[in-house]
Amino acid sequence: MIRKRYLLLSLAIGLVGLFSLAASQNAGQTKDFTSTSVNNHTHSFTLNKADIDNPPAEGISKATSTDAGHSHMVTITKEQLANLKNDMKETIKTSVVGGHDHEFTFSKWD
Repeated sequence: MIRKRYLLLSLAIGLVGLFSLAASQNAGQTKDFTSTSVNNHTHSFTLNKADIDNPPAEGISKATSTDAGHSHMVTITKEQLANLKNDMKETIKTSVVGGHDHEFTFSKWD
């Protein structure tokens, strides 16, 4: 019985260590940006560092977080991602939903 407890405890400690290692390796690989506030709400958008370091030919297009019962689409072109890679900032408008849009100002991070 004691042997099983030690085995389970060792397994649990090993899994915690593995998850901690994975989290530390992914640290800084994404960044959340917050939009401008419109109609008393904002949205967030997660950008992957890999998309800045190696911009996809088609750019990226994905949804923001949901707030006030809706989300918006954000499209960032390959050229805009390349600008971010070159330490420039890009201000990009979201799609219009419910009669309004938002803006995100994206920048590179270390």
